[in-house]
Amino acid sequence: MKIYRQLTAFTLIEVTVSLAIFSLAVVVLTQAYVNTMISLDTIDNETALEADLKFVCSQIIRKPDRKLLENGGQMETLSSGIAKWSVEIAQGLVSDLFYVTIYIEFSSTESGDLNEYTQKLLLLRPTWSDPLERSRILAKNSDRLFFKRLTID
Repeated sequence: MKIYRQLTAFTLIEVTVSLAIFSLAVVVLTQAYVNTMISLDTIDNETALEADLKFVCSQIIRKPDRKLLENGGQMETLSSGIAKWSVEIAQGLVSDLFYVTIYIEFSSTESGDLNEYTQKLLLLRPTWSDPLERSRILAKNSDRLFFKRLTID
């Protein structure tokens, strides 16, 4: 009596199914990797833009001369191209306090994109005040406080 040893092997269907599962896993993992890389690149770009925005705003509010500030200007940034800016300045309700609205337009030199931002600030600048306007605001606030004290007592 002969003993035959039975050979075990995968069938063609089993091999095809396993290759399909493997291919699907590779596609899913590759797509996840690509999405992660795109997200990281977007975060880096936004961080650079925010840094440029903070830099431009800090340079603008450091200017001591109101007339020079109202003329606007432009400056080169590290990653966002040229920043063109202009401001609107309005007297606040308190003397030497000003509402400053900064308009910044970044023109990226690489992609040609145009990004516009608006920043609103409240600045204390005694050198910007007109002496007549300051005395008028002080008198108005003094009268308002006087009448408020009368109504409380």
